[in-house]
Order: sequence, then C-alpha cells, then structure tokens
Amino acid sequence: MQTITAKATYDTVEEIVNAPIFELNEDFWQDIRDPYTQEINLVLKNCKEILRNGFKTSAFEEEEFLENFELDIRKYTGDYIKKQFKDINSNLLRRFNQKFKSDDKGVQRNWMMLEEPAIRELWITTKTDIEAMFKHFKYIEIPIDLCS
Repeated sequence: MQTITAKATYDTVEEIVNAPIFELNEDFWQDIRDPYTQEINLVLKNCKEILRNGFKTSAFEEEEFLENFELDIRKYTGDYIKKQFKDINSNLLRRFNQKFKSDDKGVQRNWMMLEEPAIRELWITTKTDIEAMFKHFKYIEIPIDLCS
C-alpha cells in the first residue's frame, strides 16, 4: 500500500509544484502550500481509513505508517522543489522578459513610442521586482504537523 500510495502522491506533488515555480508569481509559495496541504491531508485521511477499516491495524501500526509516510512525502517534496530551483534562473529571466517586454495586459510594448528615460525606468522597476523574488528562495515552506 505504501509504495502505490507514495508513487501516486509523488505524481500529485509534482503537478502541484510545477506550475507555481514555472510562473513565479509573487505568492507562488501560497500557490504550492494550499493545494499541497489539502492533498496531503486528504491522502493521510484516506490512508488512515484504509488502515483502520480495511487492514484492521492497531493504533501503533497506523501511527507508525502515517508518520513514516508523511516523512517520506515531506522529504520527496523538499527534494523535488530543490531540483526545480536548479532552473530558477531561467524562470526568473522569463518572468523579467514578460514584465519588461509586455504591459500589464500582456500586449507587447511599442518601444518606438517610449522615450529612453521611460525605458530605463521600466527596466529598473522590472529588475527591482524580480530581485524582490530572491527572498522567497531562502527556504522551502512546507506545512508541518499535517496529521494533527
């Protein structure tokens, strides 16, 4: 049960993590944390039901399984996010280019209509916005105490 459940959960974790790290919106941790917490809580609840009602495990066996499973998923999630962060420079560059080359509506800027000081100001503002993202890469925010 653990191997099948872990593999399915790994796949789900990857789906949850990929888009927010690719997009790198300001609240990308929230975009990961909310569905991640919801999914892991659901998986743990379902495992608990199966262990109690299907396998008729003791409270000790149930607790041991859930703790080991949660630790495994937490480690996998951390390792997977670290792996995704190895390509973070490409994601930051893509985000910079999107903000710099397109307006808020996603329409490509008409550079011929902009004066050089306006372009420089836009470049500085965009660069500052992207540099502000660096603080989000200091640590990996994964919720703890999901079983509680």
